[in-house]
Amino acid sequence: MGDLDVYKKDKTKEYHVEESTEVKGSKCGTVGSGERIGDYKVSLDQVLKSLPFPFYVIDASDYRIRAANPAAQLGRLSNDSTCYALTHKMDKPCGSEKHPCPLEKVRRTRRPVTVEHVHYDKGGNTRNVEVHAFPVFDNEGKVSHIIEYVLDITKRKRAEDALREAHDQLERRVEQRTAELVKSYKEKAFIRETFGTYLSDEVVAEILAIADGVELGGEMRDMTILVSDLRGFSVVTKAMEASRIVKIINRYLNNMVPIIMRHEGTIDEFTGDGILVFFGAPRRLPDHSSRAVVCALEMQRSMKELNKENLSLGLPQVEMGIAISCGHLAVGNIGSEKRKKYGAVGSPINAAFRLVEKARPDEILVTQAVKDRLGDILQIDSEWKENLKGIGNTLIYKVIGMNER
Repeated sequence: MGDLDVYKKDKTKEYHVEESTEVKGSKCGTVGSGERIGDYKVSLDQVLKSLPFPFYVIDASDYRIRAANPAAQLGRLSNDSTCYALTHKMDKPCGSEKHPCPLEKVRRTRRPVTVEHVHYDKGGNTRNVEVHAFPVFDNEGKVSHIIEYVLDITKRKRAEDALREAHDQLERRVEQRTAELVKSYKEKAFIRETFGTYLSDEVVAEILAIADGVELGGEMRDMTILVSDLRGFSVVTKAMEASRIVKIINRYLNNMVPIIMRHEGTIDEFTGDGILVFFGAPRRLPDHSSRAVVCALEMQRSMKELNKENLSLGLPQVEMGIAISCGHLAVGNIGSEKRKKYGAVGSPINAAFRLVEKARPDEILVTQAVKDRLGDILQIDSEWKENLKGIGNTLIYKVIGMNER
């Protein structure tokens, strides 16, 4: 085959050129059709040779290439070359859903089609191509040949793949960020719900603003625990109506909460007629032990005014004992999936609860650990050893005030 071979395979069908026909010109006389056709063929050859993309004429009956331009042959085209052997390096026509055969689609639809394929170039490298195929009909109206031209779309496909990958990555990052935001929103909602009632708005805002302000999953934290309890309250209120008991407790708590918040304590729990307070969690406080003692002293002083008001309202006086302990505790979001709360676990909290049982009315008792930390700034009234359940033999200090540093 030459650069371009005009097919004349079957002369029983009218694909050949009638070279004897003459055409009369009005002024030019008779012009030989062979000359005219020869001119057309030369022009067509030149046009097809100049095309930078492959161009084929393929026999619809056997897939053989009957004509092709230089860009299509690539130096490998023989008289019996098939389109699938040349472009796909296969021994049979393609026909998968991913790579439908253009010839089959043209034969089925009898219309021009465009399909995307993967072809091999002369170096054996795969190229993404776009095949444009057009039907050629014989005198009986059957598709006898197809004309194809092929455009290399490798760069476009790679750009599309890169864009798709970038889009997928963006979607994954958006999903990940959305999950992080949802988690952060839930955690912040939990913080507001848990601490919003018992911390000032400023402190809650500060906790929310700090990325690692609260480790809800759990962390070890050096902190101080304050536990208060109304002494003899059950005896005083034994014969009272429930509404009066609740009124007394609420008056007591309404008096204590502002004091605790003022010293930046976190009320973790109301334990009936008592209060459990954290200093140093969730908000980190370097002076958490001294804050706890100062807070306890103010709480005891406020009881005098509270009891004066209680008497004026016909309510009984109440008396409070306070215990303070410190040390490292595990703090975090404790509970089940249905109910969780910010809490602490560790021996210092157990010590505080055991110690408050020993506190008499108006007393503030602290552990050895608190005394060791604060030293001489504590005004100690007395000290003694006592065996606390679950804690053991423990030094206990009764605090009556604090000295200036």
